[in-house]
Amino acid sequence: MKSILIAVLLFVVYANTFAQKPSFKSLLDPKSHAGCYIESGRKIIANLSEEDSLERNIALFNLSGKDESLHEIKGSNKYPVGYANGNMSIFIRQTATRKEPNSCLEYQLYKVKLVLKKKTYFYTFKGFCGC
Repeated sequence: MKSILIAVLLFVVYANTFAQKPSFKSLLDPKSHAGCYIESGRKIIANLSEEDSLERNIALFNLSGKDESLHEIKGSNKYPVGYANGNMSIFIRQTATRKEPNSCLEYQLYKVKLVLKKKTYFYTFKGFCGC
């Protein structure tokens, strides 16, 4: 009985350790305009510069196969910008910025923390902000 309990416990730990991370998919409609975007493999996976009909800041992300709007929320010291929608929260911080000479483009390095169904996942992406 003791060995069965240990085997079940090891299986649960193994499954949680090696469970597949949710992946960010490219936006179906990134609504390209002046603003900040996050990229993965030259595809835009997040638009951080949108507003809803009440002119509140929102961001567009695609984790489920469709573009989702997440409303801006208060972040933390480590992740100052946050967005949430239902059971999903995304926190972002910029870690590096490189300005393009003779242009208004800035290239960013983003650290992203995804909290989904009480589980936390961490990512690093490149992106850009432009006028």
